[in-house]
Amino acid sequence: MSNAIFPAFIGLKWGVQKSPNWNSMVKKTASGRTFRSSFYAYPIWQFKLSFEVLRANVAYQEVQNLIGFFNQRKGRFDTFLYEDPDEHSVTGQVIGTTVSGQVEYRLVKNLGGFVEPIGAVNGTPTIYFDDVAISASLYDIDSNGYLIFHTAPLPGQVIKWTGQYYYRVAFTKDELDFEQFMKDLWEAKRVEFESVIT
Repeated sequence: MSNAIFPAFIGLKWGVQKSPNWNSMVKKTASGRTFRSSFYAYPIWQFKLSFEVLRANVAYQEVQNLIGFFNQRKGRFDTFLYEDPDEHSVTGQVIGTTVSGQVEYRLVKNLGGFVEPIGAVNGTPTIYFDDVAISASLYDIDSNGYLIFHTAPLPGQVIKWTGQYYYRVAFTKDELDFEQFMKDLWEAKRVEFESVIT
């Protein structure tokens, strides 16, 4: 599992596509009654990016960098981190209430009233007990966004966090198409990846 960050290029086309996907089953009986099951606790987020211009000259090497990043992941084999340009931070996000003896809590985000875990932390977040910031020496945060206290905190305290985060994602295909349209100028019309639940 890689913590490499997806590179940013200026040639990204306006209108990134982002889709939450669920895995549900609906069975209908002969009488018309339906039975429904949902197999995911959280959605799999699918991202579709299109790069209209990727430079390939000595000064920029954007095509080379994207190809290298894709090949280092071995296509869809390895994960990486992606910062959504519009949705990548929380302020005073409630994680939960401390439980006696529990030292591990998952950092989460709230999008439209639905709470789900983040992929990884970007930078150094601030952790709060009952709206009071606590020292970073009291905890660690692992590469998958788990908050781990060195000793179990007193029960009944509301844990919140403020900070930035990444999605943990993987490419959806083992191939990536590039097309040259001028000297040293390329495009990659379909760069697709999806979130990975850890």
